[in-house]
Amino acid sequence: MSELSVLLKMKDEMSRQLDAAKGKLGGFSGALKGMGIGIAAGGAALVGLGAAAIKSGADFEAGMREVNTMIGLNEEQFQNLSQQVLDLSSEVGKGGDELADALYQAVSAGVPASEAINMIRTSAQAAVGGVTDVTTATDGLTTVLNAFKIPASEAGMVADVMFTTVKGGKCLVGSTRVLMADGRYESIDNLSTGGDVVSYDGRTFQTMPAQWVDQGVKETVRVRTRLGREITTTWNHPYLSIPKEQDIRSTKRPTWRLVREIRVGDSIAVPTALPYFGPNAVPEYEAALLGLWIAEGAGKNSTPRLTTNKYEGQLKQWASQYGCEVKNLEKRPGKTPTYSLTTGKRNGGRISNPIYAMLTRYGIADCISGDKHIPKAVFSWNRASVSMLLRWLFNGDGWFQSKTNGRSKCQIGFVSKSETLVRDVSHLLLRYGIVGRIRNRGNCFVWETDRYFEVQRFIEFIGIDRPGTETIRGTIPQKEKARWGVVEYDPVVAIEPSGTEHVYDLVVPHLHNFVANDIIAHNTTFEELSASMFNVAPIAAAAGVSFEEVAGAIATVTKQGVPTSVATTQLRAAIQAILKPTADMKTALTDLGYASGDAMLAELGFQGTLDTLVTAAGGSTEAMGLMFGSVEGMSAVLSLTGDNAKTFAADLENSMNAAGAATDAYNEVNKGAGRQFEMLQEKVQALMAELGTQLLPLLTPLIDGFMKLIDSLPIDEIGELLSNLLPPLVDALMSLLDALPIDGFIKLVESALKPTFAILGKVMGAIPTDAFNALLDALTPIIDVLGEIILLIPIEPFLELVGILVKDLAPILRLVATILDTILKPVLQLVFFLLEKIMDVLGPVLEGVGKVIGWVAGGLGKAANAVGGFFGNLFGGATGAIVTSPTLAMIGEAGPEAVVPLSSAPGASALSGFGGGQTTINITVQGSVLSENDLVETVRSGLIRTGRANVSALGAFA
Repeated sequence: MSELSVLLKMKDEMSRQLDAAKGKLGGFSGALKGMGIGIAAGGAALVGLGAAAIKSGADFEAGMREVNTMIGLNEEQFQNLSQQVLDLSSEVGKGGDELADALYQAVSAGVPASEAINMIRTSAQAAVGGVTDVTTATDGLTTVLNAFKIPASEAGMVADVMFTTVKGGKCLVGSTRVLMADGRYESIDNLSTGGDVVSYDGRTFQTMPAQWVDQGVKETVRVRTRLGREITTTWNHPYLSIPKEQDIRSTKRPTWRLVREIRVGDSIAVPTALPYFGPNAVPEYEAALLGLWIAEGAGKNSTPRLTTNKYEGQLKQWASQYGCEVKNLEKRPGKTPTYSLTTGKRNGGRISNPIYAMLTRYGIADCISGDKHIPKAVFSWNRASVSMLLRWLFNGDGWFQSKTNGRSKCQIGFVSKSETLVRDVSHLLLRYGIVGRIRNRGNCFVWETDRYFEVQRFIEFIGIDRPGTETIRGTIPQKEKARWGVVEYDPVVAIEPSGTEHVYDLVVPHLHNFVANDIIAHNTTFEELSASMFNVAPIAAAAGVSFEEVAGAIATVTKQGVPTSVATTQLRAAIQAILKPTADMKTALTDLGYASGDAMLAELGFQGTLDTLVTAAGGSTEAMGLMFGSVEGMSAVLSLTGDNAKTFAADLENSMNAAGAATDAYNEVNKGAGRQFEMLQEKVQALMAELGTQLLPLLTPLIDGFMKLIDSLPIDEIGELLSNLLPPLVDALMSLLDALPIDGFIKLVESALKPTFAILGKVMGAIPTDAFNALLDALTPIIDVLGEIILLIPIEPFLELVGILVKDLAPILRLVATILDTILKPVLQLVFFLLEKIMDVLGPVLEGVGKVIGWVAGGLGKAANAVGGFFGNLFGGATGAIVTSPTLAMIGEAGPEAVVPLSSAPGASALSGFGGGQTTINITVQGSVLSENDLVETVRSGLIRTGRANVSALGAFA
């Protein structure tokens, strides 16, 4: 085969391979166009995930390193313990950081490392059940363990006893209604899943999480105030109160006092403003019709009726919204009309009444006057909707009076046969800061107020269709009584036993109270007990008093309204009086045959000792005071003996049989939807922390590699190159800005009626070409300098940095996949389900939108093709290539390759000319030939036909 034929065959084969490679890369380019946005978004999400994971992992590791300062584990043991904590975090739904802090608390309190995980598991379950943090629960448990020398393995027993103590706290009957943060007004027996309640911090109201507790059946008592507010609780329930003899303007702070200590005439704290509305809005006509129907409507009729001497026009307007008609059923002259809201006959028959359906939906369609109430849904309405309902409720059954008897006098009120309705209205008005008095007039109930401030707020926020209201404007009379802010102290007018009822409580952390029946109610919490155990546990243990006896005593004392911290202080004083007796106590001990208080406690126990000493004193409080020597100690004795002895005995028995109380509380809390979501969040956080801990080991070598790279950079040379670029770049940018027709831009933007892309096209067309080209010219040297900078970067440290990034990525990626599976799988299932339903509705709309998007995509596609052409020009060298000018290429995509200059390649003399320039090809021809000119033309035609080469001329033949 001749040299020419070989060369032509090589050229032809190479062309086919290059075309194939270009086609593949063109497809790759198209894929990049489609994936670009997704890759960018996914990359940003992964970066955010990585940053969050590293932060979470670093915080967790810092906490665990502090723990390790106490127990000194080697690195393998440390990593194992850390993993156990993360696993526990997922199990109990508490954060890894929080568990690490609790673990530090436990080991610093002397809990052995081998028991530490089980210890904080118990603490975490106690924290969940008791609505507190794990560290606080751990502190309370370890205080008891250390004081009473109870092994850490018995922490569960201690938690059970403490929960039994808390369960003996203050309680409310099931019908008590609690204001929720989202506006709901729920009975406490319907709050088994807990929720956010409204709590008083001493100055204002704020929302706090609360956990529900079923307290069983107990004796109850009803308290009623001058404003008519009522609440029924157990006898040990405390109220924030002021004694009758104390001036309410005194600087002395109110105190929490139990019901049995409060007398008629004492004042208790009640809210005057509870601005907690719901998020829901209803049409004005619906709120207005509902309000007027509650006032004037008659139930138990499938065709709703209202009796009113006015508002026929409004009724017709509202009824028309439901497709109903208004008919006056009253034919007698002078009688108040009764209007029927009817659908009439259609197609020869009757159809269901939509207004009756609306009333049924609200649960009041069949209510008669005595059992009317504000529908439950209304309490979740927003401010405007509630205002509309109240306005028309008062238009129906409300009144307004304005009198002038030497001084200004006004009154506004509402009347109904339903006590529930009147109390509902009173509560809703409190949301506007309007306070009134509820009165029982025998055959009806009334809400009313003659305080000018309250009337003024009512007219401003609610309104009523009565003459004279226009005069209630302007300033408040000087003699008007000053308001207390968000609470006032309302005198108690009645305290009455209410029999035995099933009662409940809400555990509120930190503030320990919530608003119930528009009164501030107190509660006992696990947190409060944990924080107070240090007061009594050490001295009780030293005296031989068991933990169960201490817990039973605390339960008995706190049932009488004594705060937990005060109860533990009182018990400490009583025990101390026995251990370090006064002269009178020594005499009593001697007379009873005991050498010391310790000996008496050892033989009789705490309860037996107190009962015996009280008997020895003959029941005399004076004698007992001399024996115990302090008010605190004496208070504890009185709370645990005499009439309270049976309660103490029952509480002690409960403490002795408390097994499972903490676990039951934990399991009950976990049933709530809110708690389930919290556990999911903590499980994700645990996975994030685990991911972070695996990423952290990469950071040190990564930072080292990055620092090496920075140190190796020729900073001075790079800086000099960059400094030469700034002046011309700034000048070019300023020139472009100066040349931009700003007024033209503004006019184009303001023409919003034209398609957006048309506007953008005009804006781009308005840019001066010369100025824009000048900017491009200024950018050209920047690109050149960046190329020079890249060439200055030493390759070895850069490759070392890349190697660090790539190393050990596989396990991390697997963990990321686990996280994404945990989070995204259920979410995506729900999303796809919702999308399927949405598409059923929006399909036709989306079809039209798709046409618009197709038009936009067509325009964008033209621009993308230009960008894609760049990637299409890329080629790989795996199948061979000849490159004679600067070209982007992929090297090594199909395995190792050798890239060498053509001048060094075998046969270089024959190959080097295919990139252009002058090349001499020697052809040897044997035998006869045509003329030289014929031969030249034949070779030229063959080259053009076979190789598609640009052969413009061939030289002479020798």
